[in-house]
Amino acid sequence: MKKLLFLFLLGILPLNFIVGNAGCYSTQNNNVHLVHNQRTIILKGKKENKTSRTLKIYPVEAFLENKVLSLNFLSELPSVVVTVTNVETNNVVSQDIFTSYIGTLSIDLSTEEMGNYKIEIVAGEYELTGDFVLE
Repeated sequence: MKKLLFLFLLGILPLNFIVGNAGCYSTQNNNVHLVHNQRTIILKGKKENKTSRTLKIYPVEAFLENKVLSLNFLSELPSVVVTVTNVETNNVVSQDIFTSYIGTLSIDLSTEEMGNYKIEIVAGEYELTGDFVLE
């Protein structure tokens, strides 16, 4: 029985790897290139209790892909202030104010240096921050 289970897992795991990563690679001239390298930025409330185990759902998601910061607003917010700061130099590299915004917003950071950055999003009752690295 153990041998059968082992053979079953041995056959399923490679299949899971192939199917699970199907959209991540493309072949071109018999070379494999990484196509998708989007990273999620974890947003945290500024005033959250660190010992709380309650899951917080915020009306915005943040992603970084190829030095483009994307914010996906899941519901309409009356006014949103987005600030991106270089943590090492404490220099504000982008600050924008949006009114009645819903949808996806992109901020191009391709001219910025590699390093550690912080995003702050203030929208109504929400004060969110997240850290990310530009490579």
